[in-house]
Amino acid sequence: MNLLLIDKQGLATYAREELLHDQYHHHVDYVYTFEDFKAKYAVGRYNIVIVDFALEAGVEALKLMDTLDPKQRVIILSASDDYSEHKGCAYCVEHHNRRRLKEPVSIADLANLIKNFDYTTCAHYHE
Repeated sequence: MNLLLIDKQGLATYAREELLHDQYHHHVDYVYTFEDFKAKYAVGRYNIVIVDFALEAGVEALKLMDTLDPKQRVIILSASDDYSEHKGCAYCVEHHNRRRLKEPVSIADLANLIKNFDYTTCAHYHE
């Protein structure tokens, strides 16, 4: 599966990227900046985009995907309870194809959501 990972720089992100590739056999492109995201997203076709919502680049990436492909499969990684969709959770579930995992996220939980994305709903719906 082709994945695009927008995450902060550091050892945890590197480990996440490597494990998704080595243990779960996904192709993972990693970006940190919005400019890098735009460049990768323009030329790549990604099954799922994984977004760290705490990053400004992640917020901007969600806005761009909303205009280009609102049904892009997206996994949002976030420690906060803030909605990724300013119109609220119900609107997000109805108009987008997003799931959220609250940090800290185990690689097993992330890999399971990637594998079963189409068979799940956002676990935080109705919170």
